[in-house]
Amino acid sequence: MSDFWARMRLEILRSNGVEYQRLFETVMELSYPEKFRKVKPWGRKGDGGNDGYIPERGEYYQVYAPEELNRETIKFAIKKMKADVEKIKESWNESCEFKVFYAVINDKEQGFPKEIYTTLAKIKEDYKLEHADVFSSSSLLRLAMRLPASKLKTFLNVETPSYKKEMVIHNYLVRHLPLDQPGLFVTNLSANYIEADTLRDLRKIVGICNQQTYDIPGFKEAIEAMYPWILALEKHFMEFRYMEMGRRGYMVLKSWKKNEPYEMHENLQKEHDLWGENCSIICNNLCYTINQYIQLYREYINLEFLDGNFMLLEDETLPGELLNLLPNTND
Repeated sequence: MSDFWARMRLEILRSNGVEYQRLFETVMELSYPEKFRKVKPWGRKGDGGNDGYIPERGEYYQVYAPEELNRETIKFAIKKMKADVEKIKESWNESCEFKVFYAVINDKEQGFPKEIYTTLAKIKEDYKLEHADVFSSSSLLRLAMRLPASKLKTFLNVETPSYKKEMVIHNYLVRHLPLDQPGLFVTNLSANYIEADTLRDLRKIVGICNQQTYDIPGFKEAIEAMYPWILALEKHFMEFRYMEMGRRGYMVLKSWKKNEPYEMHENLQKEHDLWGENCSIICNNLCYTINQYIQLYREYINLEFLDGNFMLLEDETLPGELLNLLPNTND
């Protein structure tokens, strides 16, 4: 996806006037098929202040793309916004209620002065709109980058490398990572249970990259980041003294309540709770590293991988980022 990003950014930065408007319309039509409607100026009233809209949202867009933003073009942009919203109110509100206004301005990643924002805030208040804002060049780039790779290839005429070595590893990972049912994976772990097949498959991933080099920056590192957490998860279950083997997997139960003297129960409960806390840390960090790999794969190869989903976190109260140290699984 980095090739798409660079090409799209270049298209945005070099486009002015009508060319930028066409670029905006194309991205909107691809992003909101059957919903976004572009408007062609016609007759005495032209486009009625409306370059495109999404009727079901009452959302209107007006495009302005000068070669550069300076004092004069900012002044004109403000004048144009005020005139356009009045035209929209007069020409369009009866057929499609005017709820949202976007001033689509190609700022070429420079940002906007305060006057643009205060004008839009006043427009929102005066016309009793739900929302009024700028739609910047960065907004357009972000929207374009959400498009499927297949659409971007056609739109930008950019082909991605084959990444053959990466695909061999990726196909192996897909077979052994719990990607098909990520919710079940974390649900089982939150119940102190892991299937034997899942643990065995995860273990097969360790060392898979070997000494090879790859064309995607950070590819090998993203996979190797999973290794310590896979090993920690295996150790956490296999070395805990109250782990039991079930029909299909490993579980940590409170069998000590039946087998140990009552006076030991308080300390054993603390030990059990600590084991669960450490399991959550390991699970969260493993899921985090898997998500980092998923993100990298989408960026370079397939934006639609897993339909935009990620691994769930086992405990949402824990940090959603990689912790620096492995938990002490011996306590």
